[in-house]
Amino acid sequence: MRRHSRNPRLEELTLGLDAKPFLPYWLSNLDRAGRIDGVRRNLFVQQQFVPAGSDAEAWSRANESTAFDMARLKNGQQMLSSEGVIATLFHRWLVPGEGSRDAIVSRYSQLFRTMATASARGWTMKSDTPMFLDLVDRYCADVPADCARIRNLVLDTTYGATADATLPRTTEAMAERGRIGDMAGFVAGLKQARAQMAQLQTAVAQDPKRLRAMLGPDLWLLGHTPVKPPGLPSNEVAVNLNTAEIEQLRTLPGIDAANAERALRSRRESGAFADIADFARRSGMSAVQADALEASAAALQKAGLNERR
Repeated sequence: MRRHSRNPRLEELTLGLDAKPFLPYWLSNLDRAGRIDGVRRNLFVQQQFVPAGSDAEAWSRANESTAFDMARLKNGQQMLSSEGVIATLFHRWLVPGEGSRDAIVSRYSQLFRTMATASARGWTMKSDTPMFLDLVDRYCADVPADCARIRNLVLDTTYGATADATLPRTTEAMAERGRIGDMAGFVAGLKQARAQMAQLQTAVAQDPKRLRAMLGPDLWLLGHTPVKPPGLPSNEVAVNLNTAEIEQLRTLPGIDAANAERALRSRRESGAFADIADFARRSGMSAVQADALEASAAALQKAGLNERR
């Protein structure tokens, strides 16, 4: 709605006219700029770039990073766990179209009616359910005429990462060519990516469950950072095996750099982990290490760090 704002301050922010020396480098200003520009440009589907620093602060550096690797995508589960990606999806869902009051109210009302109906029927959040895709399914049942647009919007925004393993890799290869100015390589990749996207859109239209094909369960465990991160009450952190990167995995008991790298490579190449035992096997962990992870999962449930409401 910023494009309709009459607030001079918001207009200055949108136009980039509020910049002052030095202050833009503070985290909250970097974060604010990312939230404005990142949502519109769909930056949050990219892997975060983790600045160099000490191992003790690795979790904080990864968690607070405001930089993105423009040639490497998050996996589908990471995307749907990202506030920024969800904001982009809603932005693309609701903003396009006429800017009159009646037109805006009409677009928002369709979605709000679905939310209200779902809430009245006792819609609850489940730990292993990607809530945004649940909303898409419910909206498609309520507004079937708009269903294809919304499902294609999800595929376009995520580069098919929730539904397919191949298209994201094609996209990354194309991006690598693009950022070094290899026109021939980029165009060839672009043609391939567009063809794969069209095929995927058709497949999802025929079988809507395909939209979730690359998603696995949420596998939450209790990790401990070497030092207490700023702003947290302790060094205890919640870690999801299907969304964590190396900095988060290293906070778990018994996971060394080799285990973490094998796990991430396997998740990227073979998809989400089915359970903790699957993670332990694919990362090359021993039975003792696997038992430690199971204990960490039980500790997370007892601590309640990841309670969802």
